[in-house]
Amino acid sequence: MTPTETQASAPRRPRITRRRVLGWLANLAWAVPAALGLGGLLRFLSFTPPTNAPTRFPLGAPDDLPPLPAFFAAARVWLQRDAGGYYATDAICTHLGCAVREGEDGGYACDCHGSRFAADGSVLAGPATEPLHFVLLERDDEGEIIADRAEQVDAGARLAAGGDA
Repeated sequence: MTPTETQASAPRRPRITRRRVLGWLANLAWAVPAALGLGGLLRFLSFTPPTNAPTRFPLGAPDDLPPLPAFFAAARVWLQRDAGGYYATDAICTHLGCAVREGEDGGYACDCHGSRFAADGSVLAGPATEPLHFVLLERDDEGEIIADRAEQVDAGARLAAGGDA
């Protein structure tokens, strides 16, 4: 057997060259950050507020309430009162779940991404596309106002300011 025949019949193994290794590293240099970024984007787009937290929060007796509108951090609501009675606006922005603060003209503002809401919860400026939600208010047996975050109510729903619910 000649050396030429031996070379032709032997299986060829791919050679790992420096160029090939550098090519693999270059692919990893863009593939890993792209995969991490895609994972973050999917988490960003699929945001859902936590649901295992308590839903009922005592806000206090009407005589003990701070000046309104008042923010209750534990309940994450803004409590207000008008001629119809008390109402609670959810303090969680419908865009990505940041807390909203009291804004100009009696509305609300989200500092995270710039959404602005009117006092009735409607969207004035995005990126939020849904209005703020309104939270159910009830009275307990002692007359204390309770906010129930588990139930959303119509924007016109009010809890009577007197002793009746």
